Amino acid sequence: MITNPQTYNLKTQTMKKVSFFILCSVILFSCGPAADKLPSAPADVASVATLVKGKKFSVKKVGLTSAIPSPGSNTSIQWIDPAAAQGFEKDAVEALTKFTVEFLNDTSAVIVSGEKRFEGTYAVDDTMDEYDKEEGIKIRLTYVDPDMSFGSEPMEITYTYPVKGAADNKLLLQFPRSINRQPVVGLLSE
Repeated sequence: MITNPQTYNLKTQTMKKVSFFILCSVILFSCGPAADKLPSAPADVASVATLVKGKKFSVKKVGLTSAIPSPGSNTSIQWIDPAAAQGFEKDAVEALTKFTVEFLNDTSAVIVSGEKRFEGTYAVDDTMDEYDKEEGIKIRLTYVDPDMSFGSEPMEITYTYPVKGAADNKLLLQFPRSINRQPVVGLLSE
């Protein structure tokens, strides 16, 4: 079937415009807003220490990392939807969204976990000790927890949080808990 050349050119031009529009839409939506992007892995201990000093961070999102390492340095995270969460996931979201850390200076911190407030210290390091399961930069929070006691004396405890990402006033921390052998992470921001 032979069509009118003008109609053919008009259809071709229309298809080119539609294709261009689709291509531009894909590019714009794939880039997405900066707020949805995860912070990149920290460069060094000093950059994390500088980022947190004098700031207060609270958990905005809770997720699970894949137990199988992803190729490259990308962290594969499945974010937990608070509205659909059940069981252990619901408990984790409820507990961790009430978690804040205020890094007062080089060493002092105030930790709020649920309704409890603790004053303690923090350290940012990349050393491996006998209790660490993975290498990398970590934030260690140390405080006296009256719920943890040896006899009648409350114990000083240290929780270690591997830093999976740190940039643009955001922290991606791995929490000292897991669900179905998947480590729990939290995206914290000011």
